[in-house]
Amino acid sequence: MVGHSDGAILVAWLPRELKRARAPFRVASCSLMAPAAPLERFMTHFSPLLNGSGFGIDDMGVDNFSEELELDDQVPESI
Repeated sequence: MVGHSDGAILVAWLPRELKRARAPFRVASCSLMAPAAPLERFMTHFSPLLNGSGFGIDDMGVDNFSEELELDDQVPESI
């Protein structure tokens, strides 16, 4: 699974729903790139699935901007 920016919010719900549905597999990897989600979301939605057996996530990566890059990031008004 991969989530970028707001996509990280959507991706956060998928593992919980898969676990609830008793998915017969584990997620091999999950990457969040510049996630537009607070640390609390990571702690409640991803962290519990990183350890243990049964359904979960085998490998998790989170790439964040530095404070300087975040402030310098510019999104055009129209594309």
